[in-house]
Amino acid sequence: MSSSARMSGCGWSRIHLALALIFSVLSHANAACNLCNTSLSFVTAKAGRVSGLRITFLLDDVFEQLDTVTFKLPEFSRADGTEDLSNIVDASGTVGIAAFTLARWNEPNSLLTLTHITPVTIPANTLISLLVRADAGIALPVNGVVGDDPNFQIRTDTRYQNTVFEPILSTQAVGVLYNTSLTYGSEEPNGVTSLDVNFTFSANLQPGDTITLLLDSFTIGSTTTFTSSATI
Repeated sequence: MSSSARMSGCGWSRIHLALALIFSVLSHANAACNLCNTSLSFVTAKAGRVSGLRITFLLDDVFEQLDTVTFKLPEFSRADGTEDLSNIVDASGTVGIAAFTLARWNEPNSLLTLTHITPVTIPANTLISLLVRADAGIALPVNGVVGDDPNFQIRTDTRYQNTVFEPILSTQAVGVLYNTSLTYGSEEPNGVTSLDVNFTFSANLQPGDTITLLLDSFTIGSTTTFTSSATI
């Protein structure tokens, strides 16, 4: 074999090794994420209120008829307690079919289980977006929701694999106002007054956050300027 042939053969070996390493890394990366892109948000983001639930998730395997996905939602509640619920789930995203349309709420354990009853296979790695409508009667915790709280969890049970409960990666935060009060510097009708607002918020306030007051029947003059100060 010539020197050039030996060099060529060596070059191909190096390329083959590099590709093998790349595919190996990708394989391990995919294997690390069986249940991905999980999120939970709310149509009515108010503590203690009944709300629709927006849910997304992606499984690296197929979903078939009677496969389920279960959500652990501590302190969520339903006035009517445990019950099977039908026709309260809307599917969207890339599913293109009625998916997970049977729901069951378990009140003692705050578990929401959705069952795929349509006899159509959902391909692996399909991003599934579901809306559990407010008709289900599920209410948010009265003390609000801590964003990305690892106690809100998801698992799947399918014909081919079951996952254990794991934290939902993205959960919408819902805060609560406590100890709210509003007093005036002057109580003279039609007079100009300062406003003293007090409240306690259940979550950390971040730069750029706002508070809005609805002051029915209050008026301002065309030349009014606003100044404010805060004490924490």
